[in-house]
Amino acid sequence: MKSDSYYSNPDKLVWYQRSMKKISPFWFILLIATFAPASYSMAHRLVWLHYTFMGLWLLNTVGLVYCYFRIQKLKKGTQPK
Repeated sequence: MKSDSYYSNPDKLVWYQRSMKKISPFWFILLIATFAPASYSMAHRLVWLHYTFMGLWLLNTVGLVYCYFRIQKLKKGTQPK
């Protein structure tokens, strides 16, 4: 992998990479919270919580995908220094 200073937009590239690293743990935690309820007898009463976690998980997924594609675009669309 080439170093970030190789590209003409290293600040943007680093920002998107840091954002992905910050979002990834929350994505994993929300994935577990959404699909692994501890008690199925209580889960039907807390269906709103499931949908809240699902919505947050989807937003995080969109954020990760956006950051990934922005990083790829910055790497492909910029000329080396």
